[in-house]
Amino acid sequence: MTLIEQLAKQMGLSHAQLSDYLGIARSFLHMTKTGKRNLPTRHFKTLLAIQQQLETIQMPARPALQPEEAKRLRKRLNKAQYQYFATERKLQLLKERYAQLYRQQQWIARQLEGGTALPTRQRLWLELQQLTVQRRLVEQGGGAIVQLQAQLEALRSEVAVLDAALQDV
Repeated sequence: MTLIEQLAKQMGLSHAQLSDYLGIARSFLHMTKTGKRNLPTRHFKTLLAIQQQLETIQMPARPALQPEEAKRLRKRLNKAQYQYFATERKLQLLKERYAQLYRQQQWIARQLEGGTALPTRQRLWLELQQLTVQRRLVEQGGGAIVQLQAQLEALRSEVAVLDAALQDV
């Protein structure tokens, strides 16, 4: 691994960001990395200084969790996992209900289009059903599904964070 790659990884920078930091073109940095060009001395000194500073930085050790804190986190993790699975099931049911309502709406529309000989009473009933289904589609439609998907993603993140915090325990 070259010095450029090592520093970009340690600093969490892309090669584009590193080239911007050094004030050189991205293509020049790439050619330097692949050995086609030499990095000017001033830029090389800058990279060496950064590397030396990074080596002197000591990452603080993560303090061990106290037993009561670990217990509290496990309880919170269990609750978040339960909420995640419950929300996932709710989302699945909502999608199924939405698909069912959509199919129902399509059926009613076909009945109204092809049923010119429908009795007035039946036509009015179908139109009322169509309005009811359309209202339910709006209520249980895309907005509700997107909201539940966002909730599910937030719960997934919370579970991942809590799980990572409890890995060392």
